[in-house]
Amino acid sequence: MLFLSFSLYGQGIMMIDTVYDRRIKSVQTFREGFELAPPVIIMGENEFINLVFDEITTNAEELFYYVVHCDASWISDDLKYNDYAEGFVVNRMNEGVFSQATHCNYLHHKLRIPNDELQFKISGNYILFICRAEDMSKPILSRRFYIAESNVEVEGMVHRPVYTEFYENMQEIDFTVELNDRSIYDPSRNISVHIIQNGRPDRMITNLKPSNIKGSILEYNFEKENLFLGGDEFRHFNSRNLLVPMENIFKIEYHPPYNHIYLQTDTDRAFAKYTFKKDINGRFYPDSKFKEERDNTADYVVVEFRLPVTAPLLTDDVCLYGAFSGWDCNADNIMKYDFEAKEYKASLFLKQGYYNYCYVLRSKKTGLIDGSYFERDFYETENEYLILIYYTGQGERYQRLLGSKVISSFKD
Repeated sequence: MLFLSFSLYGQGIMMIDTVYDRRIKSVQTFREGFELAPPVIIMGENEFINLVFDEITTNAEELFYYVVHCDASWISDDLKYNDYAEGFVVNRMNEGVFSQATHCNYLHHKLRIPNDELQFKISGNYILFICRAEDMSKPILSRRFYIAESNVEVEGMVHRPVYTEFYENMQEIDFTVELNDRSIYDPSRNISVHIIQNGRPDRMITNLKPSNIKGSILEYNFEKENLFLGGDEFRHFNSRNLLVPMENIFKIEYHPPYNHIYLQTDTDRAFAKYTFKKDINGRFYPDSKFKEERDNTADYVVVEFRLPVTAPLLTDDVCLYGAFSGWDCNADNIMKYDFEAKEYKASLFLKQGYYNYCYVLRSKKTGLIDGSYFERDFYETENEYLILIYYTGQGERYQRLLGSKVISSFKD
């Protein structure tokens, strides 16, 4: 049964971050000790990936996990499990911890990899699946992460574009890659670079090739190929305190069985001027002001969002967007239009904490995301960029991740 289910995620399948079970909430994947960092660790450096999530339940069921190796485009490759990992193919998760003194009953889960049951042999892109014992063929959750080598040194900077047509609303990312591994063959052809802004799948540049090569140094200095829309600083709210409204909260009311948080009414920022506001680049941080063990004592609340719009959009969905939604538009975070109030509304069931979010459009026809309709783009915006260096060696059937680097547009 275990090996049959594993074979369902074979070669040539696109692997994405997905929550398949709506009882699963507050999913985070990060490098251990750095909760707001991308899920990237270096092989052999005693670093770990943490996956944490809650399950809305009063019953503990056995959960299992397994990983699949992918190429740089998140397509599952043709490697066998023993080619990229050691240990059992499928492993049992440790029991979770039940919530305490909360209106919502949930089970908090945490997984740490690598561990005694799972070790990695090679670098690259990986996706982690969580499933129930009752049906291994249907995962309840999947999350991407990266295992990197330390075979390159990356230095880069973010600045205003050279061309005036992009000067006000875009950011240019220039960088160099120094190769420490002298066996790298034909880097102009076999090395590709991906850049991701704030972990957003809708803000990504892929398969970037060097503009110049000087010995062991690859230069990536373009005028157009490495441009990103700057976006705006993320909107935010703070629900750590359920007794007194904190940032951007209008009021808190208890309507059995849960607390309801009513945010300040948002505004369309398409024509707003830039204002710096420190944010956490679209992420969220579950927390409770008066409780020490926040993992299982922070409560779940209903958060009410409102965005005035004079008329409904016919060809697009309006979505609340951020790491809290897995950077996805789904049934939970698509807003509904209220014709009487002339505004989009949404009620989300979220754990207490500090949240970043924005409003995006998703085309009903193509599924493409437009992050600039309600949020203006500025060159000044503070953004985080993850640079990933991939390499396919002669005769190798997979793409290695030679190294990575996080750079910020923030200027001290």
